[in-house]
Amino acid sequence: MRTITLELLRHGPPHNQLLSPLTDYLALCENHSAVSWRVPFEHNQMLHRLRALSYQMGEEPREFQVVDTARALGDLLGRIPGLTADLNRPDATDARRNGEDCDRVTHLRLILSASELALLPFELATAPNGFPGAGQPLSLQSQQPVCITRETRRVPEDFIVWPKRPRVLFAYAAPPGLELVPAEAHLLALRRALIPWLALPEDMEEEQRRKIVAERLAVVPDATVATLEAACASGRYTHVHILAHGVESRNDFDIRYGLALHSNTEPAGREVVSGERLASILRAPKLGEPGCFTRPAVVTLASCNSGNVGTVTGVGASIGHALHEAGVPLVVASQFPLSFGGSVMLVQDLYEGLLWGEDPRKLLVGLRRRLHARFRKTHDWASLTAYATLPPDFESQLADASIQQA
Repeated sequence: MRTITLELLRHGPPHNQLLSPLTDYLALCENHSAVSWRVPFEHNQMLHRLRALSYQMGEEPREFQVVDTARALGDLLGRIPGLTADLNRPDATDARRNGEDCDRVTHLRLILSASELALLPFELATAPNGFPGAGQPLSLQSQQPVCITRETRRVPEDFIVWPKRPRVLFAYAAPPGLELVPAEAHLLALRRALIPWLALPEDMEEEQRRKIVAERLAVVPDATVATLEAACASGRYTHVHILAHGVESRNDFDIRYGLALHSNTEPAGREVVSGERLASILRAPKLGEPGCFTRPAVVTLASCNSGNVGTVTGVGASIGHALHEAGVPLVVASQFPLSFGGSVMLVQDLYEGLLWGEDPRKLLVGLRRRLHARFRKTHDWASLTAYATLPPDFESQLADASIQQA
């Protein structure tokens, strides 16, 4: 898979800077010359766009912003000459002309050092003139499929060992006062994805059947901080899937988003867990091994706004960003509200492929296209935000994992 690295930088700390046409950023794309880069809109203008994309202003404004914001972001990417050049390199286009490597995917690594730039839904961008599939959504066009991932500069690459024997932890929560979540549909999708690795004869006793399934899949219903942390500490899970509501959390002048979990101590029976706290829960100290911490390879968050930064004045980021910064190699979240149907499709498409050792970047490209085709009244396909840091030998690790699974 061909990889293009695009890094957008500015001076100063990540937080406490608003979007402005007066702010200069530096765009670095592979070995091309650095170019100055500016956004064309004020911070409040972008927040207005994001409100419409978050389904808060009705269907007509949402449909308008899906098109208009996509065009504006595409124009922004088109201002980086190195990116246009790399996307049109002959080694990719020649193969397509010859009818070879037709499923080739380009991995666009987007490295952001500024919180305000993380607000921009780059996954929604329309391919500008000069890009493959110009005029179509960059993440959906089939002329040269592109998988956009985000990452931070603090996550090392060398520690990642892609799991060859997957163990999945599924936790879900729907505390009092919030809508029920489609836990049964998610559990069924995970169960179906695991069928090839479960030897379950028809005449097997129920207790033995449960024991075999438990070796591959654990479930934490009505998850609390304590039960989720205990599960992570006692089992070495390679994949963690969390189904919960993303809830707005206000702290002084900052607005962040956290996951709503059950609580046995809070009066309302629920508490909102920030991304930083969730990172401490999922990377818990291993039971009986002081100084060692759990580290799942993949975390998927089926929750609204789990990839939403919130305000940018104070220190902090989205839930997905916080998990990735804590050392989780691949985090899949949602920048906007995620529909129930879209969340179920996320589980079906990702886990059926991940458990076979398939490349998650190709799976994300296919998942976006399926979401776009199946759900006309939502933009779940653009809501998906993937934080990924993969090692240089990732493809050989995937090959080993695929052989092991076979």
